[in-house]
Amino acid sequence: MIQSKHQSPSKLDAVVDSESLDRISGLPDKLLCHILAFLPTRSAVATTVLSKRWNLVWINVPVLDFTELPSPMINSDKADIIFNKEQYISFKDYVNRILLLNGAPCIERVHFEIYEGFARSHLKEWILVLARRYVQEFFLTSKHLVVELSSSFLLAKEKLVVLNLEGYIELSLPSSVHLPCLQYLSLTNIMFVDEHDPLTSILSGCPVLETLNIDRCKGPEKFSVSSSSVKTLRILSVNHKKEAILIKAPNLEVLHLSIGIKQSVMDDLPSLVEARLDIWTSSVRWIKLLQRICNTKTLVLYRIILDGSSALIKMPTFQNLTCLEVGLTAWSIVLQILRHAPNLASFIIHKLMFDWPDIKPERKGLRLERIEYYSFDVDEGFKVVTYFLRSSMLLKEFKIYTRKSLDSVTENDILKVLLKVPRASNQCEITVVNEDFNCQSEDSDIELESDSESEYADSSADMALEPKRNKLLNPAAVDRISKLPRKLLCRILAFLPTRCAVATSILSKKWKYVWTEIPVLDFTDLPSSMISTETVFNREQLNIWTSSVRWINFLQKFCYTQTLVLYQIILDGSIALYKIPIFENLTHLEVGFTAWSTVLQILRRAPNLASFTIYKLMFDWPDIKLEIKGLPLNKIEYHGFDVDEGFKVIKYFLGNSMLLKEL
Repeated sequence: MIQSKHQSPSKLDAVVDSESLDRISGLPDKLLCHILAFLPTRSAVATTVLSKRWNLVWINVPVLDFTELPSPMINSDKADIIFNKEQYISFKDYVNRILLLNGAPCIERVHFEIYEGFARSHLKEWILVLARRYVQEFFLTSKHLVVELSSSFLLAKEKLVVLNLEGYIELSLPSSVHLPCLQYLSLTNIMFVDEHDPLTSILSGCPVLETLNIDRCKGPEKFSVSSSSVKTLRILSVNHKKEAILIKAPNLEVLHLSIGIKQSVMDDLPSLVEARLDIWTSSVRWIKLLQRICNTKTLVLYRIILDGSSALIKMPTFQNLTCLEVGLTAWSIVLQILRHAPNLASFIIHKLMFDWPDIKPERKGLRLERIEYYSFDVDEGFKVVTYFLRSSMLLKEFKIYTRKSLDSVTENDILKVLLKVPRASNQCEITVVNEDFNCQSEDSDIELESDSESEYADSSADMALEPKRNKLLNPAAVDRISKLPRKLLCRILAFLPTRCAVATSILSKKWKYVWTEIPVLDFTDLPSSMISTETVFNREQLNIWTSSVRWINFLQKFCYTQTLVLYQIILDGSIALYKIPIFENLTHLEVGFTAWSTVLQILRRAPNLASFTIYKLMFDWPDIKLEIKGLPLNKIEYHGFDVDEGFKVIKYFLGNSMLLKEL
């Protein structure tokens, strides 16, 4: 907005928008502290420069987050941060001041990230100070520095609810731990110094612990989880010379095991709802493990390998199982579980490891209602899909996800083959989706494509086709968009780049000419052949795409547009510019990387143009005089201002735009 130097203060005050007033500072201190609690402590302290009102607000914030380091300490990669002596002293003094000045009665959360160059003694002192502040949640991440935590660290945490330790941490535990309020415990890459079972010591002092995560921890010969309060248990990547997992948790609801074990002892889990198993083990131990979790409602299996097929006879019955997900698992195992799950409704398939067996459809049939098949393989995929289509009498939805590695085989090709397969369920709807491009083909697309020629037939013929469609189509999948009024379809296409809008002409006869009536032209979507890996345009390609004659002829067909966006427009010469049409309805023009000579010609042929947006232009500003008639512009935005040419551009528009209100 251009303002006069002699404008009165009252008029200046009238310009100020009421919404720009500082209403945040008027909020109560308690609410401001809650807002600042979502920021790292360094950012919260930085709010003191806003005004006197903010000077002491950060002091009462109940969250201390020391993960945001000062910029001089950060290298190009945060993982390679190394503190020198001066930097560490500065950081140490900063933490000491924060701990000294913070006046919150109770610290809700503390998060430390420590790097090479830290002094372990200072970290222990900070932890002991915080232990006296009734910390509820404590997060410690160690990167490239081995940290030793003694038993006093845990003994002082009487109010602790969440404890998350991650990184190169050596943890020494006493024979007994007292954490009466701890509900969430996560240990990642921890080295337990003591030889005895560490989890026994921890769980014995955590009467209300509900979630336990153990990931890549080392040290003991066995892990024992014995707790009546734990509801979620995750044990990942535990590999030792003498591995042993002992689980006794009668109230466990979620179990996630991703381990390679030699010994496993597990009691029955009657409350189990979800189980995820990723185990490389022998057949006998694996079957025994399944027998303990047969009450689960959701089962996820990955990398399950058996020594032989004889143990499959002992497969338990999964009476409550409703959802099964498998990946990298032998088909022989999967089929046995399917036959022992009478209430299974949902089945998700990922990449499998072994070949599909030569079997016939199930006599009793499967009760599956929904199947998702990811990473569809052409060689084995048709056999798999055929089996489930012919065996699932209650199947309602079958989704197949393909990858671009299928080469010349398209989603429609797969769908056409599958539509010929006899189905046990008349309600089954098949959908083929490309995971890489999010392209989707449905059985409705194949039917509608064959009937597209009857688009303009009379209503009686259309009614005759409806029974045929309803045999395979779900009512929700019918093409209702094409039945919308033509004016509304143009409105919808106006939100797309022009190239995408034009592409709709191949859908059916009705869509063939809809795009020609769109009131918006957006040429920002270029063909992929014109864009290189570095977004550098080839001169020959640009001449082919934007030669003067073709470009002018193209504009003449859309001279009634109201909004015009032009990018990378290059002409072979300036002679053809005199053939540019008059844009009678044009009200908004946006240009970028386009010759000024082209832009000025369009401006002179748009008598009702009110808004003009400029981005970086490609060629020099011409030496021209002021317009005799002037320009009708009301508003101009100039992005990417260039000092060399920018003043010439602004001077031209200020001198020619008699109605200009904002620049």
